Amino acid sequence: MKKQWELTGKVEDSSRQEERVRLSRTQRYAEQKRKRKRFVWNPEKWKPKALMSKWYVWVILGVILLGIPTMIWYLQSEDGSQATTRGFTTHSIDSVKRPDTGGSQAVVQLVKPSESNYYGDVYRIEKASEVIVTIKAKKATKFRARGGGPTKPVMSQMVLQEGETKVLKHPNWISLKVWIPKNVDINVNGYTVDTQGVKTEHTYQFQLAR
Repeated sequence: MKKQWELTGKVEDSSRQEERVRLSRTQRYAEQKRKRKRFVWNPEKWKPKALMSKWYVWVILGVILLGIPTMIWYLQSEDGSQATTRGFTTHSIDSVKRPDTGGSQAVVQLVKPSESNYYGDVYRIEKASEVIVTIKAKKATKFRARGGGPTKPVMSQMVLQEGETKVLKHPNWISLKVWIPKNVDINVNGYTVDTQGVKTEHTYQFQLAR
């Protein structure tokens, strides 16, 4: 049995030697490379300290840090534009309301919204002898009024403080720019213009129909 075992061992050793001889240098290199590519789980590589030493980890973190503010800005801009759009959309004929107390018989209508007009919303006033605009501040805000059109000389410009009221009159046309419309109440010949939700500067054209 000892002789048989020695004989068998010699045969196996001879087979391994023949197998190593048969493999060329290129084949052996390919075999070693294949073995190196095998994934071996190493928990040390996934510790925070080890991860922070990798350049691609910093790239990923940079993309995330830049992406979050961009997304916040986009969402805020979208919300702001929607709020402004809602303000413009409500500027319909129904949003120019006649006072319950009566008095003024003028008819005020929105004939051209700011989306289709460079100089803002255009309101036409009928059954009136002049344009009368009353601005009452709920919070401090600035306004500028031009008499005769949006390119005419300034007739009044000031910062209205909370609770202050300004009355403007013109025989045919008042161009009014308000920096924060939601902070003021605007009344035109007895009719209220809806400024709710309009947070950015806006221009209104109040024209007497001829």
